[in-house]
Amino acid sequence: MQYFDHDGQELGFLEWAIRMNDDKYVCMECDTVGEFTVSTVWTGLDLNHHPTKKILIFETMLFEDGEPLDCVKWETKELAVAGHKRTVEELTKLGFSAIHTYDKNNH
Repeated sequence: MQYFDHDGQELGFLEWAIRMNDDKYVCMECDTVGEFTVSTVWTGLDLNHHPTKKILIFETMLFEDGEPLDCVKWETKELAVAGHKRTVEELTKLGFSAIHTYDKNNH
């Protein structure tokens, strides 16, 4: 298994494990939108398993009442945050009220 930091630079297992224990490093954003939760995190693990494809080390998950509904994986922090915001916008367009619960840049 390969491990990567926010910038896609390869890490050793211990370096990855230390970062995994830092919530400010792992959590990108989290929003509650009606009964949905949109959570975007850094996993640091390339779970793509396809050697010719890009590394996917961030993920946005959509939960409804705590149950996972969907997961999208991202290559970069910028794509992950943009995808997170797009998901929240799509849910609010459907009439759900958004509550911004966590933003990495404000913690």
